Amino acid sequence: ASGVAPLFGTEDLRTFVQFSFSSGLDPETFQRDPLNLAVVVDVSGSMSDWTGQETSKMEAVKNALHLVVDQLSEDDRLAIVLFNGSAEVLVPSAPVTDPSRLKDLIDTIRAGGATNIEAGLAMGYAQVLATSQPNQRSDRVMLFTDALPNTGLTGEDSFLHLAITHAELGIGLTTFGVGFNFGQELVVELSQIRGAAYFFLETSDRTQ
Repeated sequence: ASGVAPLFGTEDLRTFVQFSFSSGLDPETFQRDPLNLAVVVDVSGSMSDWTGQETSKMEAVKNALHLVVDQLSEDDRLAIVLFNGSAEVLVPSAPVTDPSRLKDLIDTIRAGGATNIEAGLAMGYAQVLATSQPNQRSDRVMLFTDALPNTGLTGEDSFLHLAITHAELGIGLTTFGVGFNFGQELVVELSQIRGAAYFFLETSDRTQ
């Protein structure tokens, strides 16, 4: 597919071309590599509500985390990091041997406080780095937040710098924007980073 549109942030017209690729993988027999995963969750005060939705952002994310746990096995490692104005490790990285306990811990999560995405992201990356086993597990961080990461900052503690430097170490990043307006600038920046992906969860149904 192709189309013509202004380049983001300018009035210059550009031609955009979309390519799609087929896969030889058989979904019936495909087995993913084991994961070394850290889930980083925004628990700031703004996560306690969701205008126009039947459930809060926090409850929707907790439901999503239950689904993540259901997809993991004993071959996978999982860490859960929470952040508001500061960050803490709810679950240190460990093999997923007791899903019920993990879900019970997830259910204890409550929202309140300020938002420091970089603190949570740095702690999530640290959990993955500490248990990384190249060629044995795929390293990845998942970030759930309703705050738009500041893509204009490039200092050593900034969102983009953390994503780029850890991508160079083979750690992928999946960012889930929970309820905030679509951030084209963020998506453009993430598209340049190896192993990075972005999903916009505009309603609670999208977290299912």
